[in-house]
Amino acid sequence: MRSLRWAGEQLSQRARSNHHQPRPHDLKLAAPSQLPSPLRRSPGCDFLAAAAPEVQALFRSYMETIILATDVTTHIPFIKAFNATLDSTAPDAEAAVNGDAASPAPGPPTPLAIAEIIIKAADVSNPARPLAVYQPWIDGVMFEFFAQGDREREQGLPLSMNCDRHTVDVNKCQVGFISFIVAPVYAALARYVPELQASLVTQLEANKQHFASAGTS
Repeated sequence: MRSLRWAGEQLSQRARSNHHQPRPHDLKLAAPSQLPSPLRRSPGCDFLAAAAPEVQALFRSYMETIILATDVTTHIPFIKAFNATLDSTAPDAEAAVNGDAASPAPGPPTPLAIAEIIIKAADVSNPARPLAVYQPWIDGVMFEFFAQGDREREQGLPLSMNCDRHTVDVNKCQVGFISFIVAPVYAALARYVPELQASLVTQLEANKQHFASAGTS
């Protein structure tokens, strides 16, 4: 399992995941007036108060690891390792999933690895929702991307990927996003929870086909 020191270093490097992270494990350190509602109104806001120090440290480490799992740059190696644990063929699969230097013989995914893949799936879950729910989120994120691209163009900066409103094909963006980021996560999760195949994975594929067709029309 990742050490607290390792997690702290990663938190300083991954700003997009980092900004979600401090609140949960700092709840016990904050004054009541600083806690988010409704915790601010709760006298017993420190839900770890009765836990032993080592349990509190383990909880914090798990939470940091799970939140950092939302970093999409970790998806591909994580999914390969997760699938390897299901296949039970790669000797260092568990090490790759959990960040350890060495590992015993592979076996079923650890509870921590399962928590990581669940939050990964939740983090990119919109393409697995009905199209009527999915589409507004596409509109919102592309609005942000294009606004960023406009500012970059105004300042003479190179335009970031998918941020040029004049050249980006939104339909192709969604096909690529589903194909390379979302689908591998859900395919791996459905191997562990087969019931997801008939619902979420099927919906995901239907949405992908919708945008693939729209992109060629």
